Amino acid sequence: MQISMQSDIDKAIKQLGALGKQVPFAASVAINQTVKDIQKVEQAAIKRELDKPTPSTVKGIRVSRSSKRKLVGTVFIIPHIDKFLKYQIEGGTRPPRSKAEAVPVSIRLNKYGNIPGRRQGKLAKLLTRPDTFSATIRGVAGIWQRGKGRNRNRVTLLVAYEKETKYSPAFKFYEHAERTTAKRWHRNFNKALSAAIRTAR
Repeated sequence: MQISMQSDIDKAIKQLGALGKQVPFAASVAINQTVKDIQKVEQAAIKRELDKPTPSTVKGIRVSRSSKRKLVGTVFIIPHIDKFLKYQIEGGTRPPRSKAEAVPVSIRLNKYGNIPGRRQGKLAKLLTRPDTFSATIRGVAGIWQRGKGRNRNRVTLLVAYEKETKYSPAFKFYEHAERTTAKRWHRNFNKALSAAIRTAR
């Protein structure tokens, strides 16, 4: 999401005459304040709209600042977070990261709703237990657990292997950015411009 309010900037330069030289600096200050405002709104919204996002996901929403020579500010999501977050924003079908996506069914998760220690080989370690095995049962592929004692013939699906994962849009990233820009930009610009003019006089 980029912010470039060139029409407002051109209008201010024209109206201010000799003081118009203060406009680019004021515009840069206002753009930078506005993208920070958007970042705060987005980081608060993602906690409401997604189920227990990790701190790294929340912090993955970043900004790039403008300068008076380049009056463009950007709110963006860092690439390795955007790889999965874009499906929460736009929806769609996410292909598995390997042959299949491991989807937790009856396994203890961490406080963020993820399989704990996944990157450290949690699933491989899970399969070393004597009561677990990987198989396809009744058309469902995954990691299963045998029952104990008299229930030994019963099995419980711990983790399902899915060929793809479908998402519906849940995080209204663009809507939050557009609404915050409409709400904050003119206030930020007028405040910055007034301060720049006072300094110049």
